[in-house]
Amino acid sequence: MPYSAKQLKNLIERGDTMIETLPMYEKFGTTIAAKDSLDLFELSIETIISLFKESGVLLFSGFDVDTNKFEQFSNLFGLDYMKYIGGAHNRKTINENGDKTILSVGFYRNPNQQDTFELPLHADMFYTKSRPVFIWFYCVNPAETNGETTVCDGVEVYKELSEKALNLFKSKRLKYIRYYPNGIWQERFQTDDLNIVEKLCKESDLNLKVDSSTQLITTEFIQSALVKTKWSNQDAFVNSILSVEWQEAHGKTDSLIRLEDDSKIPEEVMQEIKEVTSRLTRKISWNKGDIVMMDNTRMLHGRKAFSDQKREVYIRMCRSVDW
Repeated sequence: MPYSAKQLKNLIERGDTMIETLPMYEKFGTTIAAKDSLDLFELSIETIISLFKESGVLLFSGFDVDTNKFEQFSNLFGLDYMKYIGGAHNRKTINENGDKTILSVGFYRNPNQQDTFELPLHADMFYTKSRPVFIWFYCVNPAETNGETTVCDGVEVYKELSEKALNLFKSKRLKYIRYYPNGIWQERFQTDDLNIVEKLCKESDLNLKVDSSTQLITTEFIQSALVKTKWSNQDAFVNSILSVEWQEAHGKTDSLIRLEDDSKIPEEVMQEIKEVTSRLTRKISWNKGDIVMMDNTRMLHGRKAFSDQKREVYIRMCRSVDW
């Protein structure tokens, strides 16, 4: 059952409760472990925010969590949560009776079957200006085996890339090109009104082209592969190069990644990116009820393949915060 406003207030005011923290990995990430039947809402918000800014990823483990508690807990850190409008694929909405911002990360062919392929590293919605600064994951059910979420620190990737690769991305930005046939763009933009699509694209700095005869929509977005992290102002390699390149390598033609002069990223640079990120990638092995808070301006994430249909992880994306 969800907490009442009074219960939430009482729990939050007990935020000085001791918490047990453990490093997730050598250079990033912190695990916040349940201790002595500690309730999720007894955690200090200020402490969590401080740990998050420093660590880039927080894993909340061992707490008594359900979807309602996940929603209420995430609301404590921001309320500018995003629907998945103009996204790369369709996402199943979980809280249909709420603000419709809790979504399944699964790729569902139909309500009962999801694809289980490995997903390359990426930052969420970096093919549009309207994107989250941080994201939540909530594990409803882990896969029986495998299916871990992969994570890689874009700050460390930046430090490991060669001067040649960095100079390329400093001199040329990326161009994300997406094609939405008639019948698909209505699903992705959640409207059948092209005027609304045009407005959404303008707000997200997307260059929109519409084929009047077929109503094929093409969008282009130009963005550097290199960013400054929001909370530490560090240089970082954060983008969706690997996931989009992976799609094209597997024969998909509705999503392309190019340099802004329309040339392909040189193969030797692509291989270097794959080598560096592979070496720096770590895995989050899910337990039922785990929650992850991740900096989308610093971290890349993906997932390992799995074989069963049991895995269910929810995502919630926060566009802006005042801290």
